[in-house]
Amino acid sequence: MNDNTIETIRGHVRWAFMAAVTATMLALTFEHARRGMPGMATASVYALTVGFGLEFLRAEWSGTRRRRLRADAP
Repeated sequence: MNDNTIETIRGHVRWAFMAAVTATMLALTFEHARRGMPGMATASVYALTVGFGLEFLRAEWSGTRRRRLRADAP
């Protein structure tokens, strides 16, 4: 395997892992929000985490992160 193939596989594995973690956090957000006011503090923290996860996935999907990393490289 060449370096490009390995980097592509790493990117897909990273994306799949972040998608799984974000989906789990989204499920926890709904579970805690369903509890009413006692669960709102926890649900808001989970929702914030989901927001960061979705932003990461969007950047990975569109290639924005890769372009930024290439621009920063010497």
